[in-house]
Order: sequence, then C-alpha cells, then structure tokens
Amino acid sequence: MGYSIDLFQSKEAAESYICTVCLDVVENPMFLGKCEHCLCNECLNGITNKRCPMKCKVHFQPKVPGPAFLRPYNALKLACELCSVWKGSLGDLTTHHKNECPMFPIQCSNQGCQQVRVRNKMNTIHSQLCSQRILPCLYCGDKFTFEKMRYHFVECEEYPLPCENKECTAVLPKKQLPSHKSLECLFSVVPCEWSEFGCNHKATRSDMDNHHRDSTAQHLHCVKNVLDRILAILPQDQVKRALNGLKSENNYQQQGSSSLIAASESYIERNKNVTDGQIQMIIGSKNQNRPEGTTPPPKKLRRLDLSSCGKLTDISILDITQNCKQLEELDLSNCVRLTDASITEITETSEQLESLNLRGCIQITDKSAISLSQHCKLLRTLDLGGCVQITNSSITSLSQHCTQLNKLYLKDCAKITDQAATKIAQKCTQLKELSLSNCTLITDTTITQLSHNCKQLQVLFLSGCKQISDAAVSSLVKNCLELNTCVLEGCQNVSNELREKLQSLRIKISN
Repeated sequence: MGYSIDLFQSKEAAESYICTVCLDVVENPMFLGKCEHCLCNECLNGITNKRCPMKCKVHFQPKVPGPAFLRPYNALKLACELCSVWKGSLGDLTTHHKNECPMFPIQCSNQGCQQVRVRNKMNTIHSQLCSQRILPCLYCGDKFTFEKMRYHFVECEEYPLPCENKECTAVLPKKQLPSHKSLECLFSVVPCEWSEFGCNHKATRSDMDNHHRDSTAQHLHCVKNVLDRILAILPQDQVKRALNGLKSENNYQQQGSSSLIAASESYIERNKNVTDGQIQMIIGSKNQNRPEGTTPPPKKLRRLDLSSCGKLTDISILDITQNCKQLEELDLSNCVRLTDASITEITETSEQLESLNLRGCIQITDKSAISLSQHCKLLRTLDLGGCVQITNSSITSLSQHCTQLNKLYLKDCAKITDQAATKIAQKCTQLKELSLSNCTLITDTTITQLSHNCKQLQVLFLSGCKQISDAAVSSLVKNCLELNTCVLEGCQNVSNELREKLQSLRIKISN
C-alpha cells in the first residue's frame, strides 16, 4: 500500500508516482521491466501471474528504480500520515518513523517482551508497567525483571521479615533472623542457665531473670546436690584445699569490684552474664549495701565499658545516668535488651560524651539517635552498626548537630540512603573513619560527596554496597590523599583493574 496523495504539498508532482495497483503514491517503488510501469513493493508481491496489471499484460522482471527516478521521488514534500505534525521530504520519512514519530508502533526494548505499542505510549506507560523491565532489589541491590522479583524476595537474604515470635516487634534481614532468635530475642523460649545442675525450667528470655530471682533457693539446692556427689568421690585433703580457695575468692569478690572502679576513672565489665543487680551494687542504687571496708565508686567516672553484657536492661542504664554524669566514653555494644528509654536518658544527662558504642543494640530507633545528636554535641566517635531500625532521620540530625565526628560506623543500617549520607559528607568534614558496609541503598552520589568534602578520610568500609562504581572510588582516591583503607568486598560494579590499582597504592581493599 502506498501513501495517500492528500499528504503531499504538491499533488501535481506526486501524481507522477502513482502505483498502478493501489492508485496511491508508491511506497518502496519497483519497475516492472520493459513497460516500466511502477508499483509498490507490497502490491508487486500480490501479483502471482508475473504479468503487468495494466493493458500491456507483458511478463515482467521487477527491478529497483535508478537514481534518475529516486532523486525527485525522495524530494517530494509531505506530512507524516501517523502524527500529522512532522513535515519533510519523502526520503526522510522512514528516519522520522524509526527515531521520533510518537505514533509509530515499536516493540518493547526489554528482552523477552513482545509487546508492540505506539512510541508515546511505550515510553510513558508500558515502560513503567512492563513485566520484563529490569529493577534493582530494594534490599540486596541485585537486579531482576519485575516478573521474577517476587520470586527473588523469597530467597533474598536481605529481605526484611518479622521475628517468628509473635510478641516480638523486631523486623530484620532474613539472614539475621536465626541468630536473633537464638541469641537475642527476648521472647524466645530458652532453658534455665542452671539446667546443667538439674533445673528443667524453660521460659522466654525476658522472663528468665524473674525465674533466677525467684528460684535462688532451688538452684542452690541443685548445686548442693551436685557438689555432694562430687565431694563423695574426692579425697578429703583435696576437698579442704578447694574450700579454702573458695573462701579466698569470696573475700576478693566482696572487695574486688569496688576497689577496681575506685582505683581509676574507668570500669570495664565484659562478662556476658553480668546482671542489673551486680551493676547496681557497684555503680548504682544498691551501692549503699556494699560490704564494709570497700571503697565507693568514683564521683567522676569517665570511661565505662559494658560491651556484650547481654543481660543488662534499661534498669542498669538508668542507675548509671543518676550516678555517672561525667562520662566521656561509653561502650554498650551488643547489650541487646536496651531500648530507647535508657539510651535517651543517658544522652540527656551525659552531654560530655565523646565516644558512644551502640553496635548490635537492635531495639533502639531514631528516637535514641536524634536525642543523642541534640544533646551530645561533643561526640567524636559513634558506632550504630547493626542498629537496623535507624533511618535517614537519625543521620540527618547527626549531620546538623554532631559536626565534630571523626569516626562513624553505620554497618548494616540498610534503611539509610544517599539523601542522609550526603549530608554527613557535607557537614562532618573532619571524618577520618566511616563504615557504610551493607548499606545497600548507597550509590556513587554519597562517595563523590565524601571525596569532595572529607579530605581527611583514612578508612572507609563499603562492603556489600553493590551500587558503587569505579568512577566514585577513583574520585575518592584522587581527592582523599590520606586514604589507607577502602574495603570493597561484594562491590560487584568495581572492576578488578581498579582494585589492582588501589593495592599498588598500598590501599587495603579487604578485611
């Protein structure tokens, strides 16, 4: 089928190129040979007897017209029959259709999609709805078609899922749920720690302290039974030596803790079994019941390390806020029972804090981090690694109030995006160490801002940041001359060539 003669500016010129079959201006013209009648290529394919459809009826051998025919033919002026907006020469019409005509039908460019739509609908509607469009996973950064994404979520190790325990409100990446349930969740049913001595009680982790408090006599009885059986088979002289050793140890326990804390302005307790009661006895509200002859804790305790004391609750921290108001360094990492109630209280009363470690405190939220930024403006070191509920709100507040930060660790804070991270780069220009490992939403935008603003940066952890590319890392190396560590494990868009270049510059790229 040819072009309607009404589309042409000069109908007289166009009439010289009428197809003898469809009676329109020829499209893809072909000559029939000796008679030189001209037909559209499509019309020609419809003739089966190989005879000219005109009166001559001669057998034909089709051939392509020469330049003398094609030059004036391609120069004919017409309007596009599809969009009616474009006007130009006939020779340019095909290019117009192929590249720009909004009404020309095209096939979807996504591999595997066979849909055909006019160009304007393909670009504005179908491209956003196509089941074969490629999208990055919001959680791990890997790319899949929209059709396969829902199946990927079933397998994605970073996909957020609620804890299986109904009372627990924690929502964590899939890969963290087993350890959360077995080691941290307050609503997991666990056996009593005295089970090896014969106690068969099981309760949720949050209720186990009550059981320990209420069953002291039962536990002592269990231990006594075990000791009786042991003593029955040991020689008497060995039993006496053991009893004398216990007496010496008991005297040390009565004096040791208080003496240690009085000897300096620091206190370190990394015993994972330490309880609220023990902390209260040493530091807090129960220290008035301390044994005679022991020394009270110092009035100006400056360093306190309670890392991995997983049994501590908000009660201990509230005691600390009342009795230790001069704290400059505080380590509460992996104290998984602490909540916003205690963290906000200690930030409001310890405005001289310069270093705070909350790594693994999975229950704290933006409320704690925002309170921290508003009250502890002298903060230089902050670790929020594993605090999975932290969002952009916390990081934005930190960038506004804690501009003296030297070290900031945000590993596994997967909700943080460039929107907040770039503000840290712009405001906290004294940063020397920064961890964004497994912050999968971070892109080159943040790294570029770091390279332009944080010239003193020495250590940067980017493990698992799958959207980081060579361009951003190269800018970082070029501008941050003190950089000696840039961990890039799992950064799949960073080339091996760049990794080799970093190693040649003696920049560490793996843990």
